[in-house]
Amino acid sequence: MITVALTLAFATATPSLAADTYLLDPSDDVWVYPHAGEPGTDPLMRIWGVSGLAAANKGEPADDFSYGYLKFDLSGLPKSLKVTEATLSIALRDNPGFTPDQAKAAPLEVRLMDGDLDEKKWSHSMVTKVFPDNKKESVLGSSFPEKWEADKPVPLSVNLMQAKELFQQGFKRAMGADRPYLLFALTSRLDPSEVGQGAIYRVYTKEGPKGSRPVLKIVGDKQ
Repeated sequence: MITVALTLAFATATPSLAADTYLLDPSDDVWVYPHAGEPGTDPLMRIWGVSGLAAANKGEPADDFSYGYLKFDLSGLPKSLKVTEATLSIALRDNPGFTPDQAKAAPLEVRLMDGDLDEKKWSHSMVTKVFPDNKKESVLGSSFPEKWEADKPVPLSVNLMQAKELFQQGFKRAMGADRPYLLFALTSRLDPSEVGQGAIYRVYTKEGPKGSRPVLKIVGDKQ
């Protein structure tokens, strides 16, 4: 469901300007790992990297890496929308198995992806066709929790306009398609084999508890 809110900005001696805010739930999300649970039922995605890499090199095995994929349907947005803000809000499971310093050294990354995702048809063998580019240039934004309360989900917000040009190019390309959508990969260099077995990002999916599910916030002006 897409929720639309209006935010008004005022300037002296000029007409008021209106920016539209759209809050989008994922249409599909999957935990990408050989031993992942059934897509569409698992409340968590587990994210980690290997040997300093957040994602496998192109053409190399990815079975030791663990990603999360998120797809957002943009069909309810105006074709002429010019995006001024884009934020992905997620939540981590309570009591992370890493320290704030370890998270800072290996933040959670959001990468723009090509390809498509249908969680009902997903199998891990598809990762050879739908996979994140591990280059720095594919990262839209990153974030890490600096502190958290015990026994409570950890909210995390990622500004996707940290790579403004990349996001705007991807958004424009998506809106020009017959079925407009954005596909993201959640990745991290955090390596449990080096830091500790509990040192992974446990991210709630759309099957997670209310208030902790992923939300894509798009703010923009109609042209």
